[in-house]
Amino acid sequence: MTSNGIVVGKTEFVFAKNDSGSFFFDTVNVNSNETKEKDSGIGSTFGTLDVPAGAVEDEVKFQVYSLGEKEIKNGTDDNTTVVDPEVVKPPKHFKLGNYSFQIKAYEPENNTLQDKYHFKKPITISLFYDVDQMLKGNKKTVSGEVTNEDIDPVLLLWDTKNQTWFDAAKTCPEPWTFVDHAAKLLKVKVCHLTQFALFWTFKAENGIIEFNKETNGSSTRGPPHAIFEEDNSIIYHPERYGNEMIFDVVRRKGSTGTINVTWIASGQSNMKIPFTVSPTSGELMFIEGQWNSSIRLKFGTMPSEMSETILNVKFLNLSGGAMLGNVTCLKVVFPAKVKKTEDSKVILKIIIPVCVFGALVIVGIIAACIFVRKRRSSKHEQPPFGRLDNLTYGQVVSRIDGVQQLPEETAETSFTQGQINPGQDPPH
Repeated sequence: MTSNGIVVGKTEFVFAKNDSGSFFFDTVNVNSNETKEKDSGIGSTFGTLDVPAGAVEDEVKFQVYSLGEKEIKNGTDDNTTVVDPEVVKPPKHFKLGNYSFQIKAYEPENNTLQDKYHFKKPITISLFYDVDQMLKGNKKTVSGEVTNEDIDPVLLLWDTKNQTWFDAAKTCPEPWTFVDHAAKLLKVKVCHLTQFALFWTFKAENGIIEFNKETNGSSTRGPPHAIFEEDNSIIYHPERYGNEMIFDVVRRKGSTGTINVTWIASGQSNMKIPFTVSPTSGELMFIEGQWNSSIRLKFGTMPSEMSETILNVKFLNLSGGAMLGNVTCLKVVFPAKVKKTEDSKVILKIIIPVCVFGALVIVGIIAACIFVRKRRSSKHEQPPFGRLDNLTYGQVVSRIDGVQQLPEETAETSFTQGQINPGQDPPH
């Protein structure tokens, strides 16, 4: 039906009133000359048609087949109008699933087309869809971050009366749809036959907006693009950022439609920033298909002395159906600064008291040592040499030079009674 050329041969079966059955139909990829591609990597959309007993009132022949590029370009097929879902699109939030097919009812005897055929009981159409094929067909507005769990397939049919696409499940009194995301399977009960087309949507089709941490260290995002820390903070370094900083903003998963994002920059806890920041608020606009943008802040002259300053930048509001992601607020940390002219004073205020205290301690220790030595020397001091009247016999005098010497004049002690006259020899 598109450049992939999805076509399949026609499947026919006849049903009577009480008949029931399940029929398989599938699609394959073909080249422009409608020959099958070998090892195509894309396109495994196929399905089944389940008809319960009592679904038809009279005998009828059904014909099921996918629509190829030839039928769609011609705009007709077997005298019925064929609509190109790429040209006549459904509501904007639906993405084309790259598969359209017809289910027609014929009167079996004369092969007369029974237009606008209605079933007495709902029939069930089951389709296995190819996620890779869906993403490649919508890569302008869908990123590779979309997963199986994100995709919600829907089967639409062409309403010939109102000339618009319509939810096929709503052709029955009790609409019923089932999706198995893991198996990539869609089941729909329908009660009316016409042209069908597979479409899909997902919750984040308008995008998920957040600050882009993945550009950290990227060669295409050099200074002054912000480098994020693990806690979503940014440390300001004058060598890298100078007087400005750029915050990268990304739109994830979907980029359908135009959206607007408002943001604000302010001091943490409404504290005053000691330098100018411009601008302090703004609005980003993403047009359809746009994935990236940025916020650029400029800083005025910073004072030579300031305490640590924190600037918060965060998103406020979104429009256009977009959603906020995980990283919606960040903080820029400006380290504390001290005046260079005051550095020596600061050092003196710290060092001088310490030095004075140290000197006092040293002086105290020296004084204590001197005092202890004096006390020790006084305890060991001997009597002076001039006082020899108290010396007894045999006592020696120690000279300063260390030589022991007897006293020059020593009176001998008599062992007899009487006195000793000076100048006399003792009796023998």
